[in-house]
Amino acid sequence: MAVYVSSILIMFRCFYRASEFSEGIDGYPFRTEWLFWVFESLPMIGAISIFCIYHPSRFMAQEGVVAPKAPQSHSLTIPPVKEANQG
Repeated sequence: MAVYVSSILIMFRCFYRASEFSEGIDGYPFRTEWLFWVFESLPMIGAISIFCIYHPSRFMAQEGVVAPKAPQSHSLTIPPVKEANQG
């Protein structure tokens, strides 16, 4: 559920950004700061906060998770160099 709510908030932000850039630098959304704080910052704060409280890893199954293997040391064997026939 947290992923869905976060995605909706981010899409809401994307619609605001698209409308902001469609009007260009001289547009009203680009010149006013309160629109930035309401439609840019608040949705992102909400999306990040949701993941801080309800992170998806809390709800994933724990069985079947395999711990990474410890690195094994492999000895590198270098084959002997054959001497060239000197005529």
